[in-house]
Amino acid sequence: MVCYPIPQHSSVIAIGVKLGVEANEDPEYSRCLSQMGDAALHVLSKNWISNTHIQSIEIEANKFGPVGAKKLAMSLANHPTVTFLKLSNNPMSWGDSTVAPAFAHMVRNNQVLRTMELEQIGFDIQDVACVMHALADNTSLTRLSFHFNEKSAQSEEGAQEKMNEGLYRNSTLADLRL
Repeated sequence: MVCYPIPQHSSVIAIGVKLGVEANEDPEYSRCLSQMGDAALHVLSKNWISNTHIQSIEIEANKFGPVGAKKLAMSLANHPTVTFLKLSNNPMSWGDSTVAPAFAHMVRNNQVLRTMELEQIGFDIQDVACVMHALADNTSLTRLSFHFNEKSAQSEEGAQEKMNEGLYRNSTLADLRL
């Protein structure tokens, strides 16, 4: 297994490529992939915009942050074939209030995505409300999960109303996990 190092001035630590081997079969491959940062995600986002065969994107437990998350959301806003997106356990929104609006934009505009899992990514109640409010304009999502984010028992002002409006006006969501 070869991890190709990226120059130190880049925010990417390493990218691993190995054909024909599942990630869980090779710990070195998994280690390379789990170090993907914002720059690598930016490159991937540019590449899958034109890939109309990709249907599922699962990027879990990596190191990409707000910059990579926003690039990803923008690249998928009008993607014609991606139906499944899982971005769990990434530090993509810790303290950055601009990530949720990017995902809300994606939810409003992408009418193909069926499942989106944004678990343990640092969203607070306002971030969750922002994305859920966009459900009002979405006709494809059937499953949405925000498990393990920093949601308090007491909703901040306006958050509950945004969530309620999005849910009330949406006719496709069948599974919501908070």
